[in-house]
Amino acid sequence: MNQNEIKIALQKSKTNFISCIKSLNEEAFRYKSSVEKWNAAEQLYHLITSAKSSTLPYNLPVIVIQFLFSKVSRKAYSIEELEQLYKSKLNTGAKATGKYAAVEKVKYTDKESLLIQFEKAYDTFIQSVEKCSEKKLDTCRVPHPILGKISLRELAYFTIFHTKHHLESIQKMNQDNQQ
Repeated sequence: MNQNEIKIALQKSKTNFISCIKSLNEEAFRYKSSVEKWNAAEQLYHLITSAKSSTLPYNLPVIVIQFLFSKVSRKAYSIEELEQLYKSKLNTGAKATGKYAAVEKVKYTDKESLLIQFEKAYDTFIQSVEKCSEKKLDTCRVPHPILGKISLRELAYFTIFHTKHHLESIQKMNQDNQQ
């Protein structure tokens, strides 16, 4: 995917996720299918945290990123390959940790406030990706808590399918709740 295709895919994933959340009533927004599963509110908060922390490297100078994390030294993953790798890690027990799992803060936050935060975080992320050169997207890498070191392009790919992953999780949970 080139930069413009990434931007379009990010905007689409953001729009689809917002539409899904807006369609949920308060009960569905807070519904948990089990103790260990996140409800829609918690998943929304998780995506806000993820987007906010993913934005920074796109705004750092290349030399700083490469000094901190070195250059990309392997063939780039396609979005499909990276998504398969992510799913295989999840299937072998990988889970969000640290600030990415700190979803208890969402208990008393209303849906509209979270949606505003989500839209702002994603718009900022998309703008940061847009400002990057194609070369920087491919030569700079950053650490990911589950995938290891990935390029900035791959981080954008991750954000696309990560949002889709949570959208599908919420849709399935909502469908199960209605049965």
